[in-house]
Amino acid sequence: MLKKKNIAMAMAAATVVTAAPAYAAPMQKEVINNTQEQEIKELKADVLEKFNTKYTENQALADKGVKGKNAYTIKMSINGATANEMNSYAEFEKAFDKAFKELKNGEKITVEYASEAIRILEDGTVVNFKEQKANLVDYDTINKDSKDKSIDGAVDSINKFETIKNTGKKASKGELEDGTEYIKVPTTNGYIELKDGDTKLNFNNPKFKVEDGDYVNANGGSIKVFDEKTVITDSNIVLNKGGVIEGYYESVSKTKADPDSDVIAIVKKATAAQKEDVTVADLYEESTARLTKKGNELRKVLASTATKDSKDVTKDTTLVKEVFGINKVGEVCKLDATDLAEIKVIFSERKNEISEWVPAYEMTITEVRKHDFINVRNYIIGTKDTVVDVTAGLDRYQTSVELSKQGWKNETAENVVLVSGANDKLVDGLTATPFAAQKNAPVLLTKKDSVPAEVLDEIERLKAKNVYIVGGESAVSNEVADLLTKKHSLNVKRLAGDSRYETSMAVAEEIKANLPKGETFEEIFVVGGKGEADALSASAIAGSMKTPILLTPASDLDKHVEGFIKANVKDGDNKNDMVDIFVVGGETSVSKKVQSQLVNIPGKEFEVKRLAGEGRQETNAAVISEFAESIKDETGKKSGVVVGKSNNAALVDSLSAGAYAAKTGSHIVLATNELTDSQEDALDKITKVGKKTQAGYGIAEKVAKFIKGL
Repeated sequence: MLKKKNIAMAMAAATVVTAAPAYAAPMQKEVINNTQEQEIKELKADVLEKFNTKYTENQALADKGVKGKNAYTIKMSINGATANEMNSYAEFEKAFDKAFKELKNGEKITVEYASEAIRILEDGTVVNFKEQKANLVDYDTINKDSKDKSIDGAVDSINKFETIKNTGKKASKGELEDGTEYIKVPTTNGYIELKDGDTKLNFNNPKFKVEDGDYVNANGGSIKVFDEKTVITDSNIVLNKGGVIEGYYESVSKTKADPDSDVIAIVKKATAAQKEDVTVADLYEESTARLTKKGNELRKVLASTATKDSKDVTKDTTLVKEVFGINKVGEVCKLDATDLAEIKVIFSERKNEISEWVPAYEMTITEVRKHDFINVRNYIIGTKDTVVDVTAGLDRYQTSVELSKQGWKNETAENVVLVSGANDKLVDGLTATPFAAQKNAPVLLTKKDSVPAEVLDEIERLKAKNVYIVGGESAVSNEVADLLTKKHSLNVKRLAGDSRYETSMAVAEEIKANLPKGETFEEIFVVGGKGEADALSASAIAGSMKTPILLTPASDLDKHVEGFIKANVKDGDNKNDMVDIFVVGGETSVSKKVQSQLVNIPGKEFEVKRLAGEGRQETNAAVISEFAESIKDETGKKSGVVVGKSNNAALVDSLSAGAYAAKTGSHIVLATNELTDSQEDALDKITKVGKKTQAGYGIAEKVAKFIKGL
């Protein structure tokens, strides 16, 4: 028997920390401990002291007890983003605590102290006499390559003439509209204007240009690797090799009110790789031919990222999906799933593109009885589809994104429908499904006041141009609409009313407006306003037919619903056996009175049929049974099946499943723990079953097992 081999799959989940921001001070201290309570306490005390340090413009004001202005400007940035200026200690502490709570391994918070040109008098008073002033002199002196490399009165200690000469530009002289003269000191990004009365510049602390992790010369060539922990302040180190200057730091009096360390970075860093031992059974469920939650999340990571050796290193994540085995030290071989002792999956992280990869997480996979490595190779590492495809995310928002990715896998979507992911706003999204189907648009979930990053990423991947928000401002705020319009340049339209009933009518009117002129609907669905599960059962069918789902109060037919049906449903006055109106749900959701009102709409003779059973799963069975052979997938020969959770708290996981089901020609099946007999009977009526999908995690094994066997 062949000797079992170990394989290692190296993967790197890296958050890249970019170069220090342009405003960073010369000295920088990083706190990299995992337990940082003391460091944070000291930082907060230091910031509080800075906010309490005030200065006056002159001694007379100081004598009168006037504290004056803040002596320091304090800014904070997250992971290299644009710094936000803090106006008070309370504002800083709140922002810092929130940022640190959300900080991930490898990311950092940078706090910058920038002071005015302050002085501390003998009595401790902080003042700004503005004594460090620039007096303009003959600017030609700056441009002259003389042995005397100082400019008397203009700037302080320009003892490195190359700091100007190396930019390849000359200083210039100008005059403002008010007649004030100034000289312009050249930098690689332009010039620094220096006027009478300005604080003097310290040319001993230039900011050297950094590109792709290296200090560079004027031609973009690498001079020296950039190290965030050691900001270069000695001109000779880089300038002697032709380094490029970005700018200069303001000269500040070095007093006890101005510590040497002007920038502090709080960095979260993993102490050691977390290790986990799993079996194939933890990743793949043999009885249902589906991936577990852990297995599916691993598959998604492997399928979505580039290799570690790839030159395409992104700032977010770089992962290796190549698998290699080792016979003996130094010998690499191809993966043979029949000849393995274990599989190792190693996640490594690195701080930036030029630092070393450091292991952060290691998974060791072993076989167990009836669960062998062939399933890991085929369904997790490979590209083979499982019998039951698990399309799910770690929360409802990610699940909506995964359904969009599967439904629109190899295509773009000009339109996207955005609905609230809140449980109490569920029904808005369900009535949106037929409209989404009409627009060939996925349904994505959002929070009320912010759009999750993964949802924004999916909108970008789809190359969408138009976003339709379904629901009022209490469901999806105007801040979200403004974000999509102003920051992401999307066309945003809201379909909403003052209630769920009015919102369903707004959606129905939009569907009608998109029909060819003169065309009406063959049939329509009516659901009780509080029958969310009933609307979900109808969503895939209504989406496939591209016909509205109208909501009505349980006890009395909504007059707007009556008017819409009367005007827009075809053939109601012709006596035939075709159903015109499907009422979905029991009599507690839509009463007998409402059904009678539908039958007796003045001037019409509609055929009305109720699809219902004892409970939501029985109603779901009635819908599937009625339309068992009515919807087909893209082949026109099979019907797909999408199973989602049926309990109230988890219905939202299936919110996006309606649009996905309509897109793929699938029936919606509601079952968390088990299928009812009537559901099984209804599913057996589907003569040719195609793609089988589980929407969201948490579907019981016995449910998935039955779906597998269809």
